[in-house]
Amino acid sequence: MGEKKKILLIGDKLGYEGGIERYMASVSGLLRRNGFEVTGAFGEPGRDADAFRSRFDRIMTVENALDHAEEFDLAALNKPVWAAGLKRLHEAFGRRLVFWAHDHDVYCPRRYYYTPFGRKNCRRRCTRFRCACCALLAAPSKWQGGGVGGQLRFLLRDVPRRLAELRGIDVVVISEFMRGNLVRNGFNPARIHLISPFIRVEPEPDLAKTEPRRAGFRLLFLGQLIRGKGCDLFLDMMGQLDSSCRAVIAGDGNDRPMLETKCRELGLETRVDFIGWHSDPETLFAEADAAVLPFRWQEPFGLCGLEAIAHGVPVVAFNIGGTGEWLKDKITGFAVPPFDVNAMASAVEKLRNDPALCRKMSENGRVFASERFSPERFLTAFEALCRGRRS
Repeated sequence: MGEKKKILLIGDKLGYEGGIERYMASVSGLLRRNGFEVTGAFGEPGRDADAFRSRFDRIMTVENALDHAEEFDLAALNKPVWAAGLKRLHEAFGRRLVFWAHDHDVYCPRRYYYTPFGRKNCRRRCTRFRCACCALLAAPSKWQGGGVGGQLRFLLRDVPRRLAELRGIDVVVISEFMRGNLVRNGFNPARIHLISPFIRVEPEPDLAKTEPRRAGFRLLFLGQLIRGKGCDLFLDMMGQLDSSCRAVIAGDGNDRPMLETKCRELGLETRVDFIGWHSDPETLFAEADAAVLPFRWQEPFGLCGLEAIAHGVPVVAFNIGGTGEWLKDKITGFAVPPFDVNAMASAVEKLRNDPALCRKMSENGRVFASERFSPERFLTAFEALCRGRRS
């Protein structure tokens, strides 16, 4: 048996801060179970740091990783760092460095890829002056340069330099949607590798052996409580549904106080539970009849939606961004027009009123996830990415 391939995953927080960290932890677990040795290199600790740490063979700082660069067969950067740091990483690892492009912050200085007024989703190529003007309209608390002068230097100098450095390394995307965005922004298509995420499909529960579930049709919202995730639209939809529909909102964020106030104003406080960040979403899927994902922003993929269908939970979501790569309309759920809350409520009512349709979509979701997003497919693509990196 050959020597284990050594993989380095580089991130920001040592902990479960969001979808990127959860993805890194699951990738590390899969690789370790299949003969790879996985090291994580991170900055400051995050949420549940000990549990996160246990998913890796070892943990080190990024500086330490640079000192031991020759040990690794592949280094995967999961959060874009600034130009100087990218240059150091590129010099240390050469062709063995790849960048996993999870979010829009690759080509959008505002990070969200929508306009500051009206939150209209953007589809333009990043240009220095237009994007700088857009990013300056963000609240000063979100500026990354410190004061107007620092923010201008950040936008006019640092952002273009970082983009140029990123264009010089191979990039991995998890959706065709993100591939298209990168090509639009000047990345070489030949250096973009699509490696779809993987999911473990849960077996269908034996209903005869499970405890009775709570009454009513149970909806799940899973995501950060920030405007781009659309939880306020979820509450507007709940206001259109009758009392048989109940909901759990799992997640936390700056918008939570506003959303709890809105919930009370709509008279939904007895039907909607805010449970905060949840470390074990599998238990939430087990209790849900449907998941509703009203993303405002162009979700690069929407991993929580894939998790839902793999657990046999139909999904209702806006047809935006990368959601169409796992949400098949009228097959694994309903893809409704973006921002159409009425259409979203109608789709939920169809599921509530037709248990046979729910069961069929549940079966379809499990089959689709197992065929299209299997761990075996991921490993095949990952091994192809690793092959020949030292040559």
